[in-house]
Amino acid sequence: MAILESCCFWKDVRSGSFACAIYTLKFFSFYVLIRNSFKRCLSKTPKINWRTKKIN
Repeated sequence: MAILESCCFWKDVRSGSFACAIYTLKFFSFYVLIRNSFKRCLSKTPKINWRTKKIN
């Protein structure tokens, strides 16, 4: 007896699992894109030496 018969509004567990995998891949790709753009913005900002209060 199977515990699950369907997954994520799909007809069977296999199709639902593939749908979850595709969603996870898209979400992770979007996260990496946002993280990299944020890191790029931080690398372009001037660095401040807090001891001397000078901008490098």
